[in-house]
Amino acid sequence: MPVWYKIRKETNDAEQFRRDIEDAIATGFLLSGGVIVLDNATIYTGRENYILVDWLWSYFGIFVFFLPTRTPEWNPIELV
Repeated sequence: MPVWYKIRKETNDAEQFRRDIEDAIATGFLLSGGVIVLDNATIYTGRENYILVDWLWSYFGIFVFFLPTRTPEWNPIELV
């Protein structure tokens, strides 16, 4: 399963997350029919990102799935 990630020295925020999603689309990593699985961190829904889910689905056919709260065992990065 392909994984998209970036390592930064600075802290990630909602604006950086939005740019990362745009980069993933522009490079062809995220395609129509794709699925993004996210936990409920505020960087995914903060600032203007609350409309990101609708934008990805409406314009690109990309589905965003939010993991339920308090289910770290469902998030593979939490197991590392």
